[in-house]
Amino acid sequence: MASVKGKIAVSARGKTLYRLWKPLLVLAVLIPVGAIAYYWIQMGFDVTLSFNVSDGVTSNVAVYAAFLGLIALSFIIQYYYGDQKTRKNNVRARTPVLVLLRLSVGIVAVALRWWINPSASPRSIISYIVHKPLVTGSAIALVVSGLALAFFLSTREEQRRVLRAALIFLAAFLIFGGPTYLIYVLQNFGLPYPVLVFGGLIAFVVGVLLLLRLIGKSTKLGVFG
Repeated sequence: MASVKGKIAVSARGKTLYRLWKPLLVLAVLIPVGAIAYYWIQMGFDVTLSFNVSDGVTSNVAVYAAFLGLIALSFIIQYYYGDQKTRKNNVRARTPVLVLLRLSVGIVAVALRWWINPSASPRSIISYIVHKPLVTGSAIALVVSGLALAFFLSTREEQRRVLRAALIFLAAFLIFGGPTYLIYVLQNFGLPYPVLVFGGLIAFVVGVLLLLRLIGKSTKLGVFG
């Protein structure tokens, strides 16, 4: 009898918590808006000081931590406290919301930069955003979390296909990018030229071996006939 009451209490508590996912998601979206309003008030609504507003919002760790944390909490609540029969379908249907939020982060950053200088070129605006780690980091985190959520909610067969496609892409990158882009990236660390060449060669060999292994597995499975 006591265990039944406990289950009922847990179920009721779960339903109460489940209702919080929408307010949490709305609050997450309002965090950057509130930060913009706060900094603008601090600047006395002076448009000429709008650079301080933009720089304050795009460089504030607390703003992005609260933004991403509330979004994560909202989706966790949806998954763990939703109805067992429908929670996966509901979360999968709402996964694109994470990608849309990623776009909103970029749009807000672009709007703030354009507000500072309406005559700024698209190149300078993109450069501004790229040099703001919190902006790019949060955008990447939202996209990756959305893809990860969709992956873990997929069937095992779908997961295998995704992993196979990802490994093929990785192999192609190592083969073509190892001797080129990888060497270019390693140059920024001031490594000796022989090390750069060796690193590119290793990446190329690993890519070829990985691709051959994937082709061998696909052949055994009858993918190529």
